[in-house]
Amino acid sequence: MARQAAGAAGGLSAVVIEDDMISRTLLRGLLRGFGVEVVGETSLGRRGIELVETLLPDLVWLDIGLPDIDGAQVLAEIRARAPSVHVVMVTAVSEGERVRAMLAAGAVGYIVKPYAQVRVLSTLQRLFPSLRFEAAT
Repeated sequence: MARQAAGAAGGLSAVVIEDDMISRTLLRGLLRGFGVEVVGETSLGRRGIELVETLLPDLVWLDIGLPDIDGAQVLAEIRARAPSVHVVMVTAVSEGERVRAMLAAGAVGYIVKPYAQVRVLSTLQRLFPSLRFEAAT
């Protein structure tokens, strides 16, 4: 079961499954800047499933397009193996029908790249309203 954080964002953990190294680095920096501990990251879906099952983070940022398996398959595996983990889908373009299908399959939200501080912050605030997320100065 995923850990529940209280108060400030300290203690909130995330895994990032993103095949683009630059995007992954940017997201990691944004999350850490808001006090979220990135406990694992990978460019591959299969490895991401293993990380989530082992680390049981509070949150997963999952790219829809991965080189080894489709993000939809990764989402299904995560939902089956770690149902309490919040999964946010990441896409390069707003793929309406595909995004709706992912939300119906258990994703708690989605974000369109490129990552922007305000979008990451609003997603965190929506998912964890009792926590305070403040950008590091």
